Amino acid sequence: MGIYKTLWRMSCLAFVGTGVLAALLVVPAGIWLTLAVPAAIAGWALYVARGGMDVGPQPSPGQWALRKVASWYAVLIAVVGLTMILHAAAVLLLAVMAAGSPRALRWYGGSQPTMPGTHQQALSTSDLCREWMATYGELVNAPSSAARLRIVMKRQRCLDELERRDPDGLQAWLASAASAGGDPRRYLTGPGRE
Repeated sequence: MGIYKTLWRMSCLAFVGTGVLAALLVVPAGIWLTLAVPAAIAGWALYVARGGMDVGPQPSPGQWALRKVASWYAVLIAVVGLTMILHAAAVLLLAVMAAGSPRALRWYGGSQPTMPGTHQQALSTSDLCREWMATYGELVNAPSSAARLRIVMKRQRCLDELERRDPDGLQAWLASAASAGGDPRRYLTGPGRE
């Protein structure tokens, strides 16, 4: 789940970054100020939910709360910015990202370890990379949330198997600003590579 979580977080950062950029272009300053209030409330609520001052030695409670406020503010601005540009498609994108989050997958019961003898273990590394890239197209065109969940789980198993075969190569690919549909083959070595 570690690789999937990393990719999901990268996707979220891309979503927020794109949304904030869009907001800079199309959102009036008054809305920026208005959204600061719900962001502050959300950050404060998370701060209180975590036990107020008892959030651990690193970071300090004040820093932790400030980060949460800033995070919520960026997310709210990003959603508003993308909604103004993409309209309903932004809401759909946000729903897909939320439904595909690692926490949501655990809640669905979708975080299952790869068992010996699975389909992915029988594939060569090149075939596994091709499956990874093909499932991106399937995910984009999935007809239902159940189909998207099955595809996300398949992609997770691909990443888990690639990580099992070549953890350093996969980490190098991820560090190279890997995309959700990108090809990791040139970073991977080892048996099964063609």
